[in-house]
Amino acid sequence: VARARIDIVHGEAFLPIMAVVAVASVLLGRRQKHEGQQLQSHAQRLSLHPTVAWIIENSSVLSISLLADRLFPRPHHRILSIFWHAFPAHLLQVWGLLAVQGFLNHIVYSFVPRFSEQCHPSQSFLFLLWDFIRSNLGQSVVSVGALAAGIALKSQRAFALAIPARDKICPLSFLLKLAIVRVCVDIGFYAGHRALHHRSLYWLHRYHHEHHRPTLSTNFHFHPVDVWVEAALPVFFGLTMLDVLRLRSTLFEATLIVGYIGWHEQGSHCGKPLPTVTYFPPLAPLYQLLFGPVDAENVRHHDIHHAKLNCNYGITIWPDVFLGTRRTDKARVDSDPCA
Repeated sequence: VARARIDIVHGEAFLPIMAVVAVASVLLGRRQKHEGQQLQSHAQRLSLHPTVAWIIENSSVLSISLLADRLFPRPHHRILSIFWHAFPAHLLQVWGLLAVQGFLNHIVYSFVPRFSEQCHPSQSFLFLLWDFIRSNLGQSVVSVGALAAGIALKSQRAFALAIPARDKICPLSFLLKLAIVRVCVDIGFYAGHRALHHRSLYWLHRYHHEHHRPTLSTNFHFHPVDVWVEAALPVFFGLTMLDVLRLRSTLFEATLIVGYIGWHEQGSHCGKPLPTVTYFPPLAPLYQLLFGPVDAENVRHHDIHHAKLNCNYGITIWPDVFLGTRRTDKARVDSDPCA
């Protein structure tokens, strides 16, 4: 996209993969039968179709991340210049993704029932903003500051590669980088989150669990240290692993990767089973067709954690399955929403 200063490299190898994913989404839509579908309108059935959900999820993350990265001028090779580019871009991405999630939750998928209608926190926008300022803002300043310092310390050549005047992105390489960061974030989140549930550290995490039934506003309901442990450190772990593996990423690629990770973490607190919260969005219809509805429990998994506290520590399901802390007792949780 020339106007956005992005060149697609080796796109011809990526197109067949996207074609396969698109076909998979259509086949999945034919095979998939939604409970109570005969009571849904045509618009509701359309919004639940795997192809539509796939397009909504990926276009939302891509458009918000692209806007956040391109709205502000390319920075100079100075720490303050980089910071004042990256910090407002980060804020735009966080709030932009949350706004889209809210639109999907309350408008597009308003007909999808919540896991429970009880015990949801009722917060005004001003309280949501205050929650963000007291918990997330400081972490954002420190994280973006560390990123700016790291880029500013690079050589002139390395800086030009990290923030090029014209980005070049290889879709296949990007999928590999996203997969590596996804796994690293899952590991880092589980380790940090489980540590926060230890009795000696739980005082840092108790504020977040005031929301027994999470909503999108729960994404900003953290102790400042808590949000650093659960959000910032796992992402830094993933991006650092890319450097260790010598998989160089531009600032735009990093922004897009963080967008996908943030989208999933925000969606895990939405309180209802949305089809737009998947583990690996670019390829979601393909692996769902091959392995079944592996994303169906993504949101409920974390909802059960908020209800019971002593299980489902991962932001995704597989770490809990692997480590034996996964619980799926839906009926008991739904009947005891304020556990």
